[in-house]
Parts: sequence; C-alpha cells; structure tokens
Amino acid sequence: MSETDNTEEILRRHQDGDSSALPELMVRDAEWIRSFVRRKLSPPVRRHADSMDVVQEAFARALDALPRIRVSDKRKFRALMGTIVARRIASWAVSPKVKQHADLGSTLDLDGAATAPEVAAERGEEAAWVRLAVQLLEENDRRVVQMRHFDELSFAEVGIAIGVSEDAARMRFGRAMKRLTDQVLRLKAGRVEELLDAEIDE
Repeated sequence: MSETDNTEEILRRHQDGDSSALPELMVRDAEWIRSFVRRKLSPPVRRHADSMDVVQEAFARALDALPRIRVSDKRKFRALMGTIVARRIASWAVSPKVKQHADLGSTLDLDGAATAPEVAAERGEEAAWVRLAVQLLEENDRRVVQMRHFDELSFAEVGIAIGVSEDAARMRFGRAMKRLTDQVLRLKAGRVEELLDAEIDE
C-alpha cells in the first residue's frame, strides 16, 4: 500500500463505527464508481445511474452491509464497490422490490458456509458475509435466490417468472445456492479479487 493510499485504514475506521469514514470514502470514490457503472450497465438500465444520488445511496448501502473485510488498496476497493453498485442498480432497475429489501442475506441459512457452529454473537457477522456474497452473484442467480427467499415464490412460480419448468427452476436455485456458498467461503478466505468483474483502472 502506498503512503498516500489509506483505504485500509479508512475502511477499518468505518467498521469500528467512525461516522466520518463513509463520507470520506464517498467523496473520494463515488464519482469513479458512477463512471464505472455507466460503462458497465446496458443502455436501457444506464439511466438509473445518471443521478449521483442513486450511486451514493447504493454505495452507502453496500458499504454498510460489508462484513469486517480487509481491502488493501484503493484500486481493489473501487473494483469491489464498482461491481456491487453496478449489480445493485441493475437489480433496482429490474425489480424495485430489491431496493426496499436490501437485507436479503440476513434471511438465508447456508449449511456449511460457517467454519464453526454459530453462536448468537456470530450470527450478525455471518449474515454480513452472506449479504456481500449475494451482492456479488450474477444477476440470474441473484434473481432466483431473491424470488425464492424474499418473495417466497414456489418453484413453479419461479419457473413461470424466468420462463422454465418447475424442475428447471429448482435446479437453477440449487446451483445458485451452491455458488453463493462458495462465494461466502472465498470471501472469508480473503480471495475477494476472484469474485470481481470491475476493471481496475484509474
């Protein structure tokens, strides 16, 4: 980490409850993230990223949902947040309900995702890892997980919504949950960069 790159320190302050850390990161990185989102999203969805307010809201929600993850420098942090914000805005454009229910991860129970039996004090942190992994899922996987867990649709209803049979919907959900569990494990192991699709540029 260069002498001028204090990303890790700012992020640690935010995680420790310092209310000045989030505005500091937003002032530094929100414009970069907005620029990235506009490049990443398809033209029909791009209008949802036109407002800096939309990007800042997505940025703040995403950052508040992060577990105690360590990102060592600005480039990696921007790649992580750019990926999350772009996918979050794309989801809002498709389904406004996702914007109202940003806590999807807290409703999921991933068997095998925890490295030790959970106790009450650990459940909040475990939910944060799951929320982060949900935000990094590809859109099709996240949509299936959201419909099944959030909207509480049957597999038959999920199949109708995505244009497949009930059995195919069940299989897609199973694959999405396996990928979600794998992402939680990789995040916990510090392998964040394996899950990013944001270009790390300046």
